[in-house]
Amino acid sequence: MKRALDHRTLRKCFDSVRAYNAKNEKAKRYWKILLGKMDHWMKKRAWGTWMDGGNQMKMDMVIEHQNNLTEEMTVKNNELGGLTKRHADKTARVAVMNANLQKMGQRSMANAFARAYFKRTAKAFETWKEWHRADKHREAVLRRTMDHWLKQNGKYLLAVMMNWKALAKINDTRKAIAGMDYEMGDMGLVQNGDSASFG
Repeated sequence: MKRALDHRTLRKCFDSVRAYNAKNEKAKRYWKILLGKMDHWMKKRAWGTWMDGGNQMKMDMVIEHQNNLTEEMTVKNNELGGLTKRHADKTARVAVMNANLQKMGQRSMANAFARAYFKRTAKAFETWKEWHRADKHREAVLRRTMDHWLKQNGKYLLAVMMNWKALAKINDTRKAIAGMDYEMGDMGLVQNGDSASFG
């Protein structure tokens, strides 16, 4: 009986040890799972925080670079606007200068033609005045000479003039006859006396 009692006591003790071990293993598994999940969550949270920080840092760098590019583009656009305005101003000044040069050229040409025209006109007018003066002088000289001749020897002068007129008429008649002979010779006619026959 004592042996049976010892065996029963030993069995209870063994069962208690088994129960304690099972409970301990269960608690160990529970804490392992709990601590593993907490470690995983903490690592995941740390990794996420690091990723968020890296992304935020990259985003800040991109935004800063974009802001720098925007400022640089603004400066370049302002410079381009200034250069465009200067180019437009210079183009307008060049157009005004070309128009002024064209007007000056036209005015110079007009003045040159006007000077040449007035110079030729003035020269022609001076020539006419000189000729008119010389003609009046010649007429006055002839008038004085004729008056002198008429006073000195009017009849002689009249006879000389009549003689000169007759000689001039004779010479004109001879020239007319010679011209007619020349024309008739060209047409193949020969004048004999008062008749004309073909040669």
